Amino acid sequence: ERCRSVDMIFAGGGRLIYAIDRDSRCLAGVVVIWDNTEKQKKLGMLCVDDKFTGKGVARQLMDRAAQLGKELGAEEMYLEVWT
Repeated sequence: ERCRSVDMIFAGGGRLIYAIDRDSRCLAGVVVIWDNTEKQKKLGMLCVDDKFTGKGVARQLMDRAAQLGKELGAEEMYLEVWT
């Protein structure tokens, strides 16, 4: 695993999950998970630095978000996407 993820709770009840590159110690990417309802979680603001595109960072972030969602009691999760 190239990156490690760390969870951080912030105002509004969201949890920020971020990945730090082990070699450069640079921020590689982030995703936020919010409660939509008690059993449904919303993921958003998934962002990966261009330097880390194609290196599995988004997958690691989404895997950690799915794991955290289950820990928080989610039965359903969805990704909010803006273009």
